[in-house]
Amino acid sequence: MSSVTEGGKVTACLQVPRNGDHVRFLEDRDSEHIKFFQRYITSKEREAVKSEPYSSVENKGITECQISAVSMWYPADEYGSNAGYWETNYIVTCPPEPTDGDGNEGGEQPTYPYPGGGGSTSPQNPKNPCEKMKAQNQNQGFKDKVAALDKPEMFNKSTETGYSAAYGTVPYESLANSSNGNVRFPEGNKYFGYMHTHLNMEGVVKIFSPYDVATFLTSCVANAKLKGNMTDAYAMVITSEGNYILKYSGDGNFAVTVGQLENWKTWYGKQYGELFENKQLTQPNVEKLFTKFLQEVVNINGLEVYQSDKATGSTSKLQYNGADNPVQSIPCPQ
Repeated sequence: MSSVTEGGKVTACLQVPRNGDHVRFLEDRDSEHIKFFQRYITSKEREAVKSEPYSSVENKGITECQISAVSMWYPADEYGSNAGYWETNYIVTCPPEPTDGDGNEGGEQPTYPYPGGGGSTSPQNPKNPCEKMKAQNQNQGFKDKVAALDKPEMFNKSTETGYSAAYGTVPYESLANSSNGNVRFPEGNKYFGYMHTHLNMEGVVKIFSPYDVATFLTSCVANAKLKGNMTDAYAMVITSEGNYILKYSGDGNFAVTVGQLENWKTWYGKQYGELFENKQLTQPNVEKLFTKFLQEVVNINGLEVYQSDKATGSTSKLQYNGADNPVQSIPCPQ
């Protein structure tokens, strides 16, 4: 990591992560990183205190990182007195790591050859939705969160429950509730996914709502495009009748306007309302209508819905197959 300065002021940082024989250049505007480099380049007195190997507990035996501790002297005033204090900051340098298939590597930014890379290539971040979900289903943290939500007592609560998925050191955070009991997606661009319940209440549609779809596209996909890879993005709804996942495999060329969302809500409310009034709100009908909603109303290339098997986590793509046919279920390769 290095600083980007303009007129003697640090305006951003530049990260250059390496993956095998290639590197990427990423702009970093984290306030703490900028603050550190600003102090570092303006401090008149600084010294390297120590450099020591460090292995994290989670990755012990896999990744060894190098920590450099840098101490800098900060005068208490600008008038030449000897008062002041030392402050120590740490720079951590780690070797390149393979991806874990859960949104911790990869990216939409172009890569450049790394001189002297030695010919080794790290495994690439899977970009096929089926491959991505298969890797995700092997992640114990993900499976634990799904298991925590997929319980009768969670469906019988009066409010929804869920978790957001984030880049960084804290992969999952509990979702807060809005005043109507629905989960609320958190602010910030580090969140690339979320999972939540739909309840066993009369009239509740046990699949994604228009708001769920809009949140997935405008927050999860947008954040993943900025921070990682758009195929990291996912939304999951867990219900007593089935578990479903939204994925996106398009090029990011879409927009969701307020007017579009209002049209989605109107169509969705009318169609599902008719199913409810006619006592036809069965799960096969719910799935069929939702796939029609995605294909004919939302109509965003690359937006797909999958069903996740409650016992195994295996996924199958659900595809609208016409008014007179059941939903087409296409299993992902195992």
